[in-house]
Amino acid sequence: MFTKKDFEPSVSIQSSLAYWKQQLAGVSPLLSLPTDRPRRTDRTYLGSSQSFVLSRKLTAALSLLSRQEGVTLFTTLLAAFDTLLYRYTGTEDIIVGSPVVNQNYSSIDLTFINALVLRTDLSGNPSFRQLLERVRKVISSAQNHQNVPLSILITELNLEVDPSYSPLFQVTFTFNENVFLQDIELSSLATSPWGIEDNTAKMDLALLVEQNSQGLRGKWLYNASLFDSGTIDRLNGHFQTLLASIVANPQQPISELSLLTTKEQQQLLVEFNNTQTDYPRDKCIHQLFEQQVVQNPERVAAIFEEQQLTYGELNAKANRLACYLQQHGVSPDVLVGLYVERSLLMMVALLGIHKAGGAYVPLDPNFPPERISFMLQDSQAPVIVTQQKLIPNLVVEPNVRIIAIDTMWDEIEQQAIANPDSGVKLENLSYVIYTSGSTGKPKGVMVEHRNVVNFFTGMDGAIEHNPPGVWLAVTSLSFDISVLELFWTLARGFKVVIYDPKKERTATVKPSSLQNADMSVDTDLVLSQLPLLDRVKVQSNLPVTEAATQNHSVAGLIARHQVTHLQCTPSMAGLLIADPPTRRAMRQLRQMMVGGEALTEALALQLQQIVAGQIHNMYGPTETAIWSATHTLTQVNGIVPVGRPIANTELYILDKNGQPVPVGVAGELLIGGEGVTRGYLNRLELTQERFIPNPFSQNPTDRLYRTGDLARYRMNGNVEFLGRIDFQVKVRGYRIELGEIETILSRHEAVREAVIVVREDVPGDKRLVAYVLPQLGQQPVNAQLREYLLAQLPEYMVPSNFVMLEAFPLTPNNKVDRKALPALVQVRQQLKETFVATQDELELKLTKIWEKVLGIQPISLKHNFFELGGNSLIAVRLFAEIEKTWSRNLPLATLFERPTVEKLADLLRQEESSVVWSSLVPIQPNGSKPPLFCIHEMIGDVLKYYPLANYLGCEQPVYGLRAQGLDGKQEPLRRVEDMANHYIDEIRSFQPNGPYFLAGFSFGGLVAFEMARTLHAQGQKVALLALFDTSSPNLVETNRSLVKFMRVHLSNLWQLKSKEKLGYVENWVQWKLHKGSYKDFISRRLSDPLKNGKVIDYNFQAVKEYIPQVYPKQGKVTLFRCKVQDVKFADRSDLGWGELISNGLEIEHIPGDHLSLLKEPVVQLVAEKLKFYLEQAQTEKLLSID
Repeated sequence: MFTKKDFEPSVSIQSSLAYWKQQLAGVSPLLSLPTDRPRRTDRTYLGSSQSFVLSRKLTAALSLLSRQEGVTLFTTLLAAFDTLLYRYTGTEDIIVGSPVVNQNYSSIDLTFINALVLRTDLSGNPSFRQLLERVRKVISSAQNHQNVPLSILITELNLEVDPSYSPLFQVTFTFNENVFLQDIELSSLATSPWGIEDNTAKMDLALLVEQNSQGLRGKWLYNASLFDSGTIDRLNGHFQTLLASIVANPQQPISELSLLTTKEQQQLLVEFNNTQTDYPRDKCIHQLFEQQVVQNPERVAAIFEEQQLTYGELNAKANRLACYLQQHGVSPDVLVGLYVERSLLMMVALLGIHKAGGAYVPLDPNFPPERISFMLQDSQAPVIVTQQKLIPNLVVEPNVRIIAIDTMWDEIEQQAIANPDSGVKLENLSYVIYTSGSTGKPKGVMVEHRNVVNFFTGMDGAIEHNPPGVWLAVTSLSFDISVLELFWTLARGFKVVIYDPKKERTATVKPSSLQNADMSVDTDLVLSQLPLLDRVKVQSNLPVTEAATQNHSVAGLIARHQVTHLQCTPSMAGLLIADPPTRRAMRQLRQMMVGGEALTEALALQLQQIVAGQIHNMYGPTETAIWSATHTLTQVNGIVPVGRPIANTELYILDKNGQPVPVGVAGELLIGGEGVTRGYLNRLELTQERFIPNPFSQNPTDRLYRTGDLARYRMNGNVEFLGRIDFQVKVRGYRIELGEIETILSRHEAVREAVIVVREDVPGDKRLVAYVLPQLGQQPVNAQLREYLLAQLPEYMVPSNFVMLEAFPLTPNNKVDRKALPALVQVRQQLKETFVATQDELELKLTKIWEKVLGIQPISLKHNFFELGGNSLIAVRLFAEIEKTWSRNLPLATLFERPTVEKLADLLRQEESSVVWSSLVPIQPNGSKPPLFCIHEMIGDVLKYYPLANYLGCEQPVYGLRAQGLDGKQEPLRRVEDMANHYIDEIRSFQPNGPYFLAGFSFGGLVAFEMARTLHAQGQKVALLALFDTSSPNLVETNRSLVKFMRVHLSNLWQLKSKEKLGYVENWVQWKLHKGSYKDFISRRLSDPLKNGKVIDYNFQAVKEYIPQVYPKQGKVTLFRCKVQDVKFADRSDLGWGELISNGLEIEHIPGDHLSLLKEPVVQLVAEKLKFYLEQAQTEKLLSID
């Protein structure tokens, strides 16, 4: 430990300040240690400790090394600690705080007078001996300038103080040669003492080491809010292993010094990767399908719209195509471009190419022609299988053979029906799929049959498939996860239902050919830029009636074909569950696979509430054949792991120097085993860079694929995905190299330089944002840049937003500081059109919705949705709002034909063809928390709850239950009990099991009360019932007098603001004018009383007839009671509920009167209080689970 005696200042404080400003320039504010829990926004000081003792032998060896190198033992231990932190964080710039103390040798009283900031550069992978010299110099310089108090230093450096962690450093090291520290406080930190008592932690981590006659002993003090004791125990073990390695090999680079114990190495390298499994080594993909053909020739193999093929029929057609392809040069490892739309012919083509021995190259018709041309040129595919109508989009060399499978089917049908012999082996190619490339060009991944057949065995152990089920295939062929949907399924006897978002199709082949060739499709070209995974609600051949699309929607197909298995990306899963019919249909799924991008905790929890069967989180890059790891969801809490490796697959998490990292420490995920593919087509250098020899294998030919993904191990062997190491990202499930977009955008004549980032300024809303430096004198328009990119890239790779900057922020190393790029300011470049204001109420409402989902104000009638930064994901939210407002379930493709407010408003004015009525409506459907269901008031609608939902926040889903009959077509319900049963059916179709969270305003509170009581009787739990100023119908007024009348009204007026008093009197007068008729009184307040009249009549009568029963003892009820009350209720704070609720009624007294409760500004207070009760109930739910 440094002492005041050791460090008398040798220079002035001004000189010292200058030194520190230079020494700490560009310092990172936070050392990101691998924690067990996320750091809270507010700093916590809950501390704990662990002690350790080093052996005398190790102590002696460390002292000897220090003497040999001419440094103090303090220097050696600090260098070792720096190395440990470097190995744990991967950070080469390490800052550790070390206290300077004034020592009084006459007592054991120690008092800090300062702390030195020891910044060590560990770059270049130095040997430990070299590091010792660096640390020695750091200490020497620091001690010469230690006369600047830390508090002054923090101020002079203009450091941003974050309340969640200590400024400048979060880790400390203390060494003392005589006495062990017990209670030390740093006075220079004023109100933030170090507090290194065992139960207090002002730092994330502190290491205290003492030397005495017995040797070295130490103590770890740590923040228990961040770290578990087991983590610190492992850290301690690694430190001691590291010290032993240092004294044994001080000349070794610090990255190669031993950190892991032998037992840990065995666990990480062997036990976690114990996946050896037999798989068929004598059969290729199509031969596994042929086994099913022999066993079940009459079983239905594939369904598309109204057509189907049995296993025998599909095999026969594929055999004929295979023979035809062989006649045109297709053989093992010959690439065949596959450029078709989704249909049964797609299935025939896939199997036919394999049976011929070839490998398919999927070419998505939705991709721009330029990208298709590049893939064909790069792959040099000599044969292309396509459809006649798609041929004009192809630009190929004259020697390329184009086979239009639809129009040439009569010729193909003449071929042999028997299984052809192609001579293809497991080592031959199955397919080449192109993924995004950082150089601006996509790269083709070569996948062999061996990789896929082993993958099939892996899926056998991960996905329940006995008996075979019905799989809804929703994924584009250009995404390799389609292999699971289309090939594994057929190899295991499934029925495959092919989903196509282009719902209506037009036959162009002869009726007599329908059993010989699939119906070809006239696709609306307006949809060509929308990727399949985002077209959940898209229809083609506009205009189209809403009812006509239902049978071919995801919900319709699941219900119609009794689908049991579904796979999709998390982005698509979010879209599916946002659609109530699809959400209800998904309940019947036996297995759901979600992968292709990170599965958030929020989405995982939502899916668990919806899907009755198992849900699997899947992980794997294209380079290792589809999925390499799986995890079946159980109890979700925090990061959802990607799980453990599948059959014959190894997962290694290594630091940047190729060394295994400890459990809990982040590193790059590398994948080995049978899934590792051949590499990149025509990209030998890149293949050698990404596919490296496996240092952990005895076989010299084994390789590892470097994923570029950041991951860490859990103690149980599960792997957590933490993000990308480089700038490659996933958006909507598609892997994207940001560099590719940057390269192409920078080629635009008006662009000098471009940087692309993924922003998530709104949780769950990932957007590609382009930051652009324009050429001098140029002012590129967003629409022009978007159009330029769309001509060369798929829609999912085109940024939603373009931000023009004068200069990019730079790091100290003069690199673009992507983290410092400005947040997406929602002020867009003024579009060319002159602003046109709304003309009527419908346009005004629609404009407000656009402004809400796009986050832009103002929006003109003529502004284009896509030019404003809209994309298909935002469009889904837009149409959800439209459905909520006008009860119109419009196809998503409508937006391509009508991309302005003006044109969309014209459509909304037209008479709707059909509307499927549901009492359950989304008010705010987003968020991971359990939904709150709000029941309508007397007038039947749920509009009153929208402000409340807004203040509850984006993480709290809120749904409304509106009255049956509100559409004027159905008969309203007459009894509270009938309403309760109907609404229970609605919410249980949405959320099958509790706990439930219910609320109701006024009359809605009565229905909510009856719903809660009925749910309890059904064995379901109601975690919270919130009554908003609802009085019990059992309440009887016992004392009505003039004195009471005057007292209550004067009291009410006294509580109101001046401007509210007039309204109070006016309402009372109107009430008397209507002779106390509640129905007439509220009807006066409606803009369209005829629409609600019958509902109000029935609801009013229902109140009179309703006799509530006693509420169950296990139920909790919160009453939000207005302070301003009618005379009848003034003396009853419980509004009459006390006799019915025996378990204790919680009452919140809210300022204002009945009509103001859910209006501004009172609703904000109501929301804050409701949040408390919701969180309390949700916490109790979690505790009950535990």
